[in-house]
Amino acid sequence: MQMKMTCLTEHKFIDFGLHYDIIKGLEEKEFHNCIPVQALALSILLIGRNIVEEISTGVEKIMAFITATFHCLLTTEVPANRMINCSRAIIMAPTRALAIQIYNDTVFIASFNHAKGRFNLWW
Repeated sequence: MQMKMTCLTEHKFIDFGLHYDIIKGLEEKEFHNCIPVQALALSILLIGRNIVEEISTGVEKIMAFITATFHCLLTTEVPANRMINCSRAIIMAPTRALAIQIYNDTVFIASFNHAKGRFNLWW
């Protein structure tokens, strides 16, 4: 799915210093430039801050959260005492449709990196 050209900013995903495997996945999906909410969210999420956003559906805002989550998972060392069955990330969705969309985007981005583990879909 390609984003509409009219809503793109000059900010490119590659400019945020995301892990190489994430950039590879985004470019495979033809995501090069961010939309405004993605650029804003990534600039906040990648410094370890939390964010709450409210924007209309269908604008690919999920990609900002997934990329920031995977960047953190790929660049943060796993604690040596971490139990194998402990989650490193949880993404919650209020509806089944959104959960499926998040799951599909997550599996796609994960296919380009060495993310070990599994993804469960709950709603």
